[in-house]
Amino acid sequence: TMDKLLREIDISSPSHGLVCLANTASFNNTHFSEPLTTYAQGWRDPSNLQGFLDFLFPPVQVPRRFEFRNFGESSDFLYDTDDARSPGADFKRVKYTGSIQQSKTTNRGLTVFVDEDEVRDQPGWQELYTGRLLRRSIRNDLVTACGMIVAAADNTAKTWGAESDPDADLISLVDGAGDLIGFNPNRLAFFGAAWTKRIVASRGKNTAGAIASLNLSTADQVAQYVGAQRGTVVNFRVKSAAGKGKVSGNTVVAFYAEDGAGPEDPSHTKRFWSPCGDGTQYRVYVRQYSEKLWAITVERYVQLVVTSTVGLKKYTIS
Repeated sequence: TMDKLLREIDISSPSHGLVCLANTASFNNTHFSEPLTTYAQGWRDPSNLQGFLDFLFPPVQVPRRFEFRNFGESSDFLYDTDDARSPGADFKRVKYTGSIQQSKTTNRGLTVFVDEDEVRDQPGWQELYTGRLLRRSIRNDLVTACGMIVAAADNTAKTWGAESDPDADLISLVDGAGDLIGFNPNRLAFFGAAWTKRIVASRGKNTAGAIASLNLSTADQVAQYVGAQRGTVVNFRVKSAAGKGKVSGNTVVAFYAEDGAGPEDPSHTKRFWSPCGDGTQYRVYVRQYSEKLWAITVERYVQLVVTSTVGLKKYTIS
């Protein structure tokens, strides 16, 4: 029940604006908010954290318990010269050799406590705090996604300075990854100060190549120039005990991912999610916790997976 959930959050004195981690205890449908749940489905983060997350780990809808294929080999990229069917025979059978993995989406959520006196004259306060929880939930998944893809990629150290050619290096990165995958990776992600270092290295030279590089002003343009299709610059910050900082070191990751893929499509990364009880991606609960305190909870079912490391490559830039 929701009472049990709130007791297990370990809040001796909940206060206005306190955000707590919700666990996997069952929620009481009595406190399910259909209007806020509907609001959550149409909510859009103005800082586009969802766009970064979808770029790095495209969403794939699955049941709570699901299977996916881990493409540890390049069998998906083989071709056939003997696919002609003989009279009276069946077509050639294709068998993929990637291993089948069992997994389950994890129930995750956050709860915020709101003092009624602090929001009494504020219209739409429930929607406001629902949006804040959604943004924090997406940020949590995004930080996890950045750490996973950077950690899983095969690393090569590079120095981008006055004597370097960053875009030539990126061409080699994409081409080398393509030799392992079977075709070029279609996405390029710049983390930390890697994008800035690329620009600075090009500004110091008066050559045709450097000028051409400076004319590529977006990550998409650079990605297409070096042989990929799409690019992004992951430049948001997170707060820790040491203060605010970039979510990752100075790295560039070349990887392959598809929008609208399923559990068995070849891809380096996927974000598996399962619908909540009412079929939505996010579910919102509202409960009056005490005379003046309200508790708003947003839950989701999600599992981020690096489904293959074949051809997943990165540069660490200094």
